[in-house]
Amino acid sequence: MVGKDYFQIYPRALCVLLFVFLLIPTAGCDRQPTQPDITGVTYDQLYLLQNAYLEHCDQRNKPPKSLEDLEKILTENGEGSKAIEAIEQDTQLVLFWGFQPDLKSPQPIVLGYKPSTIDRQYIVLTQQGIVTMDDNSLQSATFPPGQTAPTSETKTSSN
Repeated sequence: MVGKDYFQIYPRALCVLLFVFLLIPTAGCDRQPTQPDITGVTYDQLYLLQNAYLEHCDQRNKPPKSLEDLEKILTENGEGSKAIEAIEQDTQLVLFWGFQPDLKSPQPIVLGYKPSTIDRQYIVLTQQGIVTMDDNSLQSATFPPGQTAPTSETKTSSN
């Protein structure tokens, strides 16, 4: 049994152990996370959109049917009006309206996506957040019923 005397006898050892346990989790954390390189709608605007979509589902217990359903939620944020304008003008952004995602599901479900400027990469909105997927990952991702990943035909027609 470790008693009070043990910590009084070995304070230097205790300090060293404490230092090591605090240092190990932060090793290699000097890099800042990078956001995907995208054109049109910014990453922050996609984040606002994803949050508004989920907030609408949660507050109204039904999915949004269009961007109009999200306008009130988006405009409550100071950048919301800019986000709405950018979303309306971004021809590469694909959103799936009318789908109520299961927020407790461990499986991410695609709510929308757009190509990034990195070859064969996509910025993907899910109920769990915004992620980057390559072409193969997007093809194998879970989509709302009746929706699928872009095919090579839809990719070439949007370019």
